[in-house]
Amino acid sequence: LVAPFKPESLAPLTGIFTLEGQSGIGEYLGSKNQIEIKNSVQWVSVACGSLHSLALKNDGTVWASGENICYEAGIDSTQSHITQFTKLPVSDIVFITTFDRSSFLIDKSGKAYSFGLNESKQLGVCKDSSCLGITELCE
Repeated sequence: LVAPFKPESLAPLTGIFTLEGQSGIGEYLGSKNQIEIKNSVQWVSVACGSLHSLALKNDGTVWASGENICYEAGIDSTQSHITQFTKLPVSDIVFITTFDRSSFLIDKSGKAYSFGLNESKQLGVCKDSSCLGITELCE
């Protein structure tokens, strides 16, 4: 069950986040970096995997950066590292989470999506592949 998305009820996302290579600041350094988000009402959630990051805006769009060797960043590209935050081809997202090399999204209608490493079939999709782009979960 997913609660309705109400961006006006969210507090601004603030803080300093330490990231290793997935900060989306335009370069892949392979070392720990700190970025600061100040009083931003447009960013409502950030999730960091081991080498990739997702950020959710209050308009329901999701942005990603970092390692993309196995679609961890959700971007269908031959680029192994996404160095600038890039908008994913999804909309109306209300929840994001990441794990080591995979990510999950839920949209406002309750549909769930996953992407990234799937070697142990941990993505919960009805496809047999070790790496998957954004795919809807199946029952």
